[in-house]
Amino acid sequence: MLFVGSGLSAAAGYPSWSELIDQLVQAAKSLPQARADGLDKFVAAKDFLTLAEFARSTLGVSRYSTILRTLLAKPLSVPRAHEIIARTDYRGVITTNYDKLLETAFTVQRKWAPALMTPESVSSLGSALYGDSVFILKLHGDIDS
Repeated sequence: MLFVGSGLSAAAGYPSWSELIDQLVQAAKSLPQARADGLDKFVAAKDFLTLAEFARSTLGVSRYSTILRTLLAKPLSVPRAHEIIARTDYRGVITTNYDKLLETAFTVQRKWAPALMTPESVSSLGSALYGDSVFILKLHGDIDS
């Protein structure tokens, strides 16, 4: 099992986790209904999950998703690091990334797409862990969902 964070996709040109959260928070704070009092302590503590929740709840699901798609759906070339991961014997990759770079790398390198799981499909995780198929578990979700 391999864990992959946003640093891998940041090398391809996508924002890092902290950059992504900062952009989402800035968009949320610009809205008139934003309740940003006390937010600075979460920024200082680098509490990105709380900041992401602030952004999601302030922006609403639709606006939040639109911003994510704008930032993360742009097509980029698959970096060498992703290709190397796709060629390894790892059966499972767990990632916090929303983008499609890992799936693309696996599809190109292995000539088939790995099973994709998100929090909505986590009930399939048990069978994936004990099965033979390669899978990618996206802990925060996928850009398409």
